[in-house]
Amino acid sequence: MSTIEYYLGKRSYASIAKEATYGAGNTATNWSYPGVVQRWTPDDKQDIQPLLGMDSSDSGRQINEYYPMVPTFGGTLEMLVQHGRMLALGIGADTVTGSYTHTIQVGNVLPSFAMQVGHYHSSAIFGKQYQGCVVNRMDINFSMGDWIRYVGAIVAQKAEKITAFKPYQASVDCMRKYTTAQMRPYRGSDSTFTINNTNISGMVTQGRLSLENSLQVDPALDAVVGNFIAPPVAQIARITAGLNIRMKESTYWDLFRAGGKVNNCSFKMQRGDDSITFNFDGVWLPSANEPIDVGQGIVIQDLDILVDKLTMVEVNSISTDYDTVEA
Repeated sequence: MSTIEYYLGKRSYASIAKEATYGAGNTATNWSYPGVVQRWTPDDKQDIQPLLGMDSSDSGRQINEYYPMVPTFGGTLEMLVQHGRMLALGIGADTVTGSYTHTIQVGNVLPSFAMQVGHYHSSAIFGKQYQGCVVNRMDINFSMGDWIRYVGAIVAQKAEKITAFKPYQASVDCMRKYTTAQMRPYRGSDSTFTINNTNISGMVTQGRLSLENSLQVDPALDAVVGNFIAPPVAQIARITAGLNIRMKESTYWDLFRAGGKVNNCSFKMQRGDDSITFNFDGVWLPSANEPIDVGQGIVIQDLDILVDKLTMVEVNSISTDYDTVEA
């Protein structure tokens, strides 16, 4: 008797493809490699409501019947940052200039994309194709001795079972699968943190950056959309960040106490000639607390940051605009 072949986490697959029309998926033969994906945590739910009414029978205190209403789909994608395409999907619009600089700014609308994710198997491939995907929130985490990690909270309109996966693009440079030898992920040690025009990287033990798109997600009162959510509406984009700092002076408590805007602030990752820089147009410090404990070693200050505006600038060998739709 042979052993049983179960689904194995390592034998998994993920791809993306931008949508020309929200929720319509993408019919291209080849889709894009999003980067070094390590985890997908689905959050697919069916809203099932009780269907109650007065009738001629005595059914006691029990529910007469349940009925399925609007399903919701999506989940959390965790990956290592190789380049900025997934980041651009969560921010807005990309413009490529020179050789090659991507300027990615918060747009009035967010791009939607389709995603395939699932399990390889010798005889029973099981995957899901999500359509109408929009990034509700993205977090970039910087840690010492680790990779720089992306976490994206994704809302989708639809999900269907698939039994085969799209192959990756081979020629379009923002869509192809780069090996780690060709384009290694960014490491924490690639980071530079600048606050008030001062490089404080040697003091930083951990960094974080979050963009919350505040999506309004509602069922549709529209027979054309049917029993799905309406296209999510991106509301006010809220950008927050933070640093854990080895404390040797009162500089950042002083800036916090001054209560004013702090200029010339950025987070940057550099890999050879490639780089991704998050430029902050106006920083505010709502707190700069440092716990004091006689049993601790170096005092670590937790610096919270609010950002007026964010522009991401990436320099790499990718000449294709991240806004390009797979074809």
